Amino acid sequence: MSEIKVNKISPRTACGTTTLGDSGDTFTIPSGVTISNLGTAAGFGGTGEISWDTTVKTTGTLQLKQQEPLQQHLE
Repeated sequence: MSEIKVNKISPRTACGTTTLGDSGDTFTIPSGVTISNLGTAAGFGGTGEISWDTTVKTTGTLQLKQQEPLQQHLE
C-alpha cells in the first residue's frame, strides 16, 4: 500500500473539479477524524425529508375485567 502525505489538494488551473479515486473505490475515514465542510456538500445522507415515522404500529383491544382498575394494565 502506498501513502501520500499532503496538506492540501487543489484542482489544476481552470479544471474546477478534483476527483479522488474511480467509481466503486472506497475511502475509509478512521474513527476520531473530523470532516469539516466550508463549502457546499452534495450527495451525503438524506435529502432533507423527514426520516422517521410516527404512525401507530400496534393494533388490538384492551379487555378489562370490571373489578380491575385500569392502572394495573398501564404499569
